[in-house]
Amino acid sequence: MCTLIKIRQGLEILERHLEPDDYQYLNAEHDIIYAGDKPAPDSEDGCKLAELGWLWEEEYGCWSVFV
Repeated sequence: MCTLIKIRQGLEILERHLEPDDYQYLNAEHDIIYAGDKPAPDSEDGCKLAELGWLWEEEYGCWSVFV
């Protein structure tokens, strides 16, 4: 389970990658939050997301975190 601080920090990273006209989604199902298709998993921000407990979902092409 991820802490509120790590979830917030991850969402802030994802927000930095938004373009003004991007359709950006946020979805929560069961005990998982799905958000953002950027940054790439192998980028600096992608590595930081992984350190915060976020996972790259290959199947959906987005980041996720367990809550």
